[in-house]
Parts: sequence; C-alpha cells; structure tokens
Amino acid sequence: WEIRTKSPDPSSVALFSWRPVFSLCQRAFETGSVTLPIVLIEGSTRLFLSRTGLLISETVDLIEEADNERLQNRRVAQELASWLDVSRRPKNIDREEWASQVRQRILSNVRGAGALDIDQNEDGSEGVIA
Repeated sequence: WEIRTKSPDPSSVALFSWRPVFSLCQRAFETGSVTLPIVLIEGSTRLFLSRTGLLISETVDLIEEADNERLQNRRVAQELASWLDVSRRPKNIDREEWASQVRQRILSNVRGAGALDIDQNEDGSEGVIA
C-alpha cells in the first residue's frame, strides 16, 4: 500500500459522513494507495542569547487560531490538544492543571471537540449500516 497524507483545513467544520469512508476504501482497493489526514502543527522558536543566559520563546500558530475562535475543525483541535498535553507541558505545571488549560483554550470553542460529544452527521439521509 502507498500511504499519502494531507492536512485538513483547520477553519472548516468537520462533519461525519459514511460516503467519504466508503470512497476512501474503494479508491484504496482500486489504486493500492490511501490518503490519510495528518495534522500539521506549525510554529516558531526563537533563541535569545544574553550575558545572563539563554531565553527560548516558542509560538504555535494554531493556538492563536483557537484563541481567536477561528479553529473550527474538531479533528485538528483534538490532535493539537493531544500534542500539547503530551509533549509541550512545562515541567513546573501540574498535569491536571495543564490538561485543564489545554481543554479550556483549545477545545472549548470548537463544536463537537469535547470528550463526550457525538460526531455530527453530514447527511441524515445516508441510512444506518448494521
């Protein structure tokens, strides 16, 4: 299998639909290639050197998008929150406090991104597959 990746649009609302799932499987079996969504998290790191030491400043672009309520894609928000929770927690902050801050800042304004939220359906006429 050839696996290709694409980055979902963070400003689009993610809705669930069976049609793209079936299309993904069909194309994969027909072509031997599958395209999977991978979230690309961009940012910048700045190093400041002074006589007293080194200062590191880091920014993550999607955090600003979340702060300004422009982050609408729940999958992108959930991936960003997971990445921040696992790999960006400062050493001097309690795990629970950090997780709470990430949830509040990243997930709270994105519809459907909460742990207990149910996926929104794109089209109710697709029927149920048992």
